Formats: sequence, C-alpha cells, structure tokens
Amino acid sequence: MSAAVSVRYGPCTLYPTPTYLRTSSDRKNVGAKPRTVCSVPVTSIQHASDLRYKSFIWWKKAGSTHTGGNRGVAKYEQKNVEYRCVSSEKTGWTGTTAGTIVYAGRTYYARVYFDERSLACGGWGRR
Repeated sequence: MSAAVSVRYGPCTLYPTPTYLRTSSDRKNVGAKPRTVCSVPVTSIQHASDLRYKSFIWWKKAGSTHTGGNRGVAKYEQKNVEYRCVSSEKTGWTGTTAGTIVYAGRTYYARVYFDERSLACGGWGRR
C-alpha cells in the first residue's frame, strides 16, 4: 500500500490521518481524524469516512460509514471515526474519507486513503 497523500479540491485540501488506538474512552477503540483545511471559509464541508480491517487477504469494512461536517468555516476535523475493538489481536487497519465542499456555488469532491497500520485491535468476531 502506498503512503497516504492529501488531495486538493477547490480552495481546500483533504488530509488523511493514520488510524490509531483511541485513548478517550475506557474501552479500546480504533479511530482516525481526517480533516479539510481551506484557504477561505466555504459554504459547507462534509466528510464520509470508513474504517477497514484486514481479514486474511481481504479488507473488510468495520461498522458503518461515519459522517460529519460544518457550514461557513475554513476547516473541519472529523472526530467521530471510531470502531470498538473486538480483541487485542494485532490487525491491519486502514480507511478512507470522501470529502465534499461547496464553494462559490460549485461542489467539489475528493477522496483520501489512510496509511495501513498494525494495531492491537481485532476487528472481527462476536460483538
């Protein structure tokens, strides 16, 4: 897998972030915080993010798509991208974010992919 790369769309740039083990809760979760940064305030910024874990040779979607956004701002960091670990088994994790902005009456789209990381967070099994 190649390195995560930011993508420019309109006056904005969508930045991927690596997956990581979240420390904000008493349970173990894997998460990410993709962000869009614009040179000027835009009408709206929207993100739709998925986490994926490696199961044998396949990448499986972990949970549902996480969405979020804001209006009339120049930056947005999505903080609701998380998935509860099922085990502490070392597992490959990655993800993707599709970004949409509206600026000056036009809609711009971008997609970024997170770097693959091995974390002590199994994504399969019974919940």
